[in-house]
Amino acid sequence: MLRDEYLRRLIDEAYVDLYLSGNDGHRVYWPWRMQPPTESNPAYRNACESYIIDSEPQSPEVTNIDVLNEAVRVDADMVLLADYFPFDVYDSILDPDDPDDADSIEAYEQLQRNYDDAYSASIHSVRDGLRLASEHQFDGEIIVPLQAPHADAVRELPPHDRYAIGGLKDSAHADHRRVEAAREVRDVAPDAWIHGLGWGATDGVVAAVHDEPGLLDSVDYSTPMQSTIDGVAKGSERMSVSAMRSATQLVTDLRMFSPHIDDSEIPDMPTSKQAPADQWVTTD
Repeated sequence: MLRDEYLRRLIDEAYVDLYLSGNDGHRVYWPWRMQPPTESNPAYRNACESYIIDSEPQSPEVTNIDVLNEAVRVDADMVLLADYFPFDVYDSILDPDDPDDADSIEAYEQLQRNYDDAYSASIHSVRDGLRLASEHQFDGEIIVPLQAPHADAVRELPPHDRYAIGGLKDSAHADHRRVEAAREVRDVAPDAWIHGLGWGATDGVVAAVHDEPGLLDSVDYSTPMQSTIDGVAKGSERMSVSAMRSATQLVTDLRMFSPHIDDSEIPDMPTSKQAPADQWVTTD
């Protein structure tokens, strides 16, 4: 791995914190990591400086008490309260014939009975989570997840100082939507810590951060691990090779978020062209 003095330059001077949400077998040190409660463990927590327990919206049975309890167990620094995908996403990802999906389906059906849509379900979950967190033994930072319309969610929820913008991981014209959502949330919460869920180091996000260094505080992604494992020959210690390739990508992407690149390397800002609403695909 890169010597600490050189990695530290990028860590200290990058405009955002770049969280790794992919699993590398905790083989390399990376300062920022983020994992759901079903994947977290103390070894990952010890392989970073800042550790976030994610809300795992792909599993609607995971509750606020689950994420808070796990945060205590692994001594996490932050926890993301439980929120939910748009309901039609669950229709496409949950298989009634798969026994492993039974708990998720039961939780999803309960959500459908109680709420009209995922936005309402997420608002209620966050409100309950904030009340629960105020009485829970977890003493770290609480992150409020936001689903679209993101700025409306900020206004509708109790005042808070940490937000994560969800629902835009794989949407059409994703980078433009991400930048616009971040600006809208920043307008209504100018002093808040703002995180982009699953955004990574895409050209549009990098360009926006260079244009507006205070727009975002952090983003996460699993891309470095997903993009390296397929190119490694099968056999023992395959993960070690993939982890080192992933570390190279992480350093490369962190540098893109820093002042250490020339102006000519900064990507163009994302287009303002928007797709019709029914083309959005929300999967984070």
